[in-house]
Amino acid sequence: MLTIEEGTVAIAAGCMSDASQKENLIAVVFPSTMTRIYAANLFWGCSGLKEAEIPAEVTEIMDKALGYCFDEEVGELVKVKDYTIVGEKFRTKGGYILGDADGDGDVTISDATAVQKHASEINILTGDRFLAADVNRDGVVDISDATLIQKYVADIIDEF
Repeated sequence: MLTIEEGTVAIAAGCMSDASQKENLIAVVFPSTMTRIYAANLFWGCSGLKEAEIPAEVTEIMDKALGYCFDEEVGELVKVKDYTIVGEKFRTKGGYILGDADGDGDVTISDATAVQKHASEINILTGDRFLAADVNRDGVVDISDATLIQKYVADIIDEF
């Protein structure tokens, strides 16, 4: 496990690309001094990394910053199977942020709109977008999920 030192406010993209034993890294814990994780592919080549612990102070995670690894055989970023992000604000599984229905890396009112469009069959959500949109975890993406996202964005509730 890698625990990033308290006081750290940012991490560069690909920070682990040249690290020895990077394949053995299985978990990372971010410090409370970080407010956003905003660099794609932070842990380049860390194929064993399966979990990240995110403090409540983090308000934004860039799309594909966590839960993806560069696969040198195929030459592109691939999703890490069974990757979990643990934290008060970002409760995710498999590389998506719960509530982030539009996949932009942040939970905003546009996510509630994406859920409403899905519920009215204007734009159907699939895969990770569907899983992220199902904030009440009932297996259905509907207006109740949109309402919860709106309450979350308005700080009426602080978790799903």
